[in-house]
Amino acid sequence: MQHFDRPPALGDYQREINEILIESGLLYTLTPAKVVERVLEHSTLTPGVENDIESVKERGLKDLLEEAVVIFKQPDPAARNDAVEKLWDAFERLKT
Repeated sequence: MQHFDRPPALGDYQREINEILIESGLLYTLTPAKVVERVLEHSTLTPGVENDIESVKERGLKDLLEEAVVIFKQPDPAARNDAVEKLWDAFERLKT
């Protein structure tokens, strides 16, 4: 019996799920953290933007930006509005 918590089995499972998602034309991916995220093709949220967030020194601002990224990647299209609200909160924090 296979246990899916073991890294090799989890990796195989992740690959199989991602192949099914690609073959189905769905813009989602199963991450190594076991989270389903939207595939962000041609998005303004690039790996460079995510790396820049890592360099933010102020903890509260960084938390808001990281939370916005996590919410933005969720499969639910309505989550994008929540992500924009987090970004707005971050901008407000920058002003003060």
